[in-house]
Amino acid sequence: MSDMSQRETNPNIWRFDWRIDLFLVLLVLLAHGNGVHGALIFDDVGSIVDNASIRDLADLPNVLFGGTFATVIYRPILNFSLAVNYAFGQTSPWGYHVFNIILHALNALLVARLAQVMLAASVRGPVESVVWPALAASLWAVHPLTTAAIVYVVQRAEALMSLFYLAGLLSLVASVRAGQKVLADPDSDGPERSREGWWWTAVTVCFLLGLATKEVAITFLVVAMVFERTYLTSTWAEVFKRRGLGYLGLLSVSAAYAVFVLFFSNGRDGTAGLGVRVSPLNYLTTQIVVVSDYLWLSFWPVCVPFDWGLVLITNPADWGPPLAVVLPLLLLSLAGAAGGARWAFPGAWLFLILAPTSSFVPLATQVGAAHRMYLPLVGLIIGVCGLASLTPFPRWTRAATTIWWSKVVVGGLLVAALGGLTARRNAVFVSPLAVWKDNARCRPMNPRSYHNVMGLLREQGQLEEALEWATRALEIPSVRATDKIFLNVSVAYPAWLSDRGVLYYRLGRLDPALRDFDAALQRDPNYDLARINRADLLLDLGRPEEAIAECDLLIARRFRMETTVSLRGIGCLHAGRLEEAERCLRLLQHLDARPTPRFRQELDQARAAAAAKAPGPAARTSPPQSRPQSRPQ
Repeated sequence: MSDMSQRETNPNIWRFDWRIDLFLVLLVLLAHGNGVHGALIFDDVGSIVDNASIRDLADLPNVLFGGTFATVIYRPILNFSLAVNYAFGQTSPWGYHVFNIILHALNALLVARLAQVMLAASVRGPVESVVWPALAASLWAVHPLTTAAIVYVVQRAEALMSLFYLAGLLSLVASVRAGQKVLADPDSDGPERSREGWWWTAVTVCFLLGLATKEVAITFLVVAMVFERTYLTSTWAEVFKRRGLGYLGLLSVSAAYAVFVLFFSNGRDGTAGLGVRVSPLNYLTTQIVVVSDYLWLSFWPVCVPFDWGLVLITNPADWGPPLAVVLPLLLLSLAGAAGGARWAFPGAWLFLILAPTSSFVPLATQVGAAHRMYLPLVGLIIGVCGLASLTPFPRWTRAATTIWWSKVVVGGLLVAALGGLTARRNAVFVSPLAVWKDNARCRPMNPRSYHNVMGLLREQGQLEEALEWATRALEIPSVRATDKIFLNVSVAYPAWLSDRGVLYYRLGRLDPALRDFDAALQRDPNYDLARINRADLLLDLGRPEEAIAECDLLIARRFRMETTVSLRGIGCLHAGRLEEAERCLRLLQHLDARPTPRFRQELDQARAAAAAKAPGPAARTSPPQSRPQSRPQ
């Protein structure tokens, strides 16, 4: 058996200083405690408020497999955790946030133990063997990049999957060390042999639970093998000698799961995979920039964005410089980790765990998200702490105690600074409006931030301020450019021009509204929503014949027939063509559709006016009955 194996067999991985554990828990509470005031936002609504599958915890099959919303579908353990919260507090956000904070505290305790294994060769003495892992866990626990996975409730998928991931790696350590004891003393009786098997069973169970929580857990197999080769054994032959069949079993599960997600789950309800109408190459070039952003934010998390936007980065001038940084790091990390180099493992950890979301398989909702760095950040921070433990200070601090305490003090100041940034970021999640405004501050070139702020302000009736944000979104070059590719192909310059036109319209500024609708149709003549808005506006401008012509185009394309035919009928009434308006009503009845209230009202008025002008006693026929309907937005 190798010297490395002998040196690292003895410590009990689950044993740690209880005072450090208590400190980590208190640190998590201090940094993330204000997150309990956050609201249920974005996907929380579909995953919790509107999720019927979590209503009855006793109906376990429905809880595990009944989720239909994109965030919880095919994630039974995640949905089960939400059902547990719902059983105790229904849709009150407080309980969900408390659950997430407890989950993060547990992960911090596991990170400390994992760091103890990874830093065993670089620290000196029993004190440093506790202090440096504790510092690594502390820096990770309060890092702003972990915030979204905690305060954004449904992104507990990341934190819960990480709990199983970290527990699986620690179980692997326990299994390997039990096996090494058996090899060291072949005459020993059964307990150590049994422990080796039981801990491997724990590895398998953690892997399966992670897969049932979030798909990124599929990276566990490769990370576990590289981790064992780097920290627990000396050669790849040792890795596969005792656990080859076990890893083969995990590989078969991983392959079957990958096939299911990519080909049989409809790309996770159309949100991922090669069938989301996004070029893998365009997505990959975008991820080069996103990963470089992740690396920068890991070391300078002063302004962490919530969302990276919708525009894909396809110009080599944009993704070339980040590639010059990311590619060498990727190649060095993977090559070094394959050879068992400890300095390379943190980079391999980062790139391997990010691979499912930051490679060539497109995700149709976001090109980048801070919560994806929750687990990759673990290895990166442990690696930095390992480097710091070996780095000497300048000559004037040559005394060993001075050097050691200087590092500890600097580490403590970093923990305090990161904790303050995290608490500030948690406070942003009080409402969707606050989140998107903060995102616009951190990512000023992300047009989706401005557009979403506009939409939320419009819902609140703050039309003037909404108009300002809509204009700011349209001034971003990527929105106006015709060569930019959007992740969501339905969102582009014409749509946002039309939205601003609606704001002008509602504010009574008809001329600029018409200019926006015209500009939207000039860019995309098939953008029917802008056309129907333009037709409505033309009626208010006293141009009914033009409005009728627009409606005829829309009817030919069968676009929103109920609204379009009603609008055409109103145009006919404004043009004095009552009989043609009556035909529009009969067409609606033939389509089993209801006329809009506006059409119904104006048609009745026109009938009454025509009857009043008719000579002699007029036979008034009762208008056909229709149920009331609100005018479409």
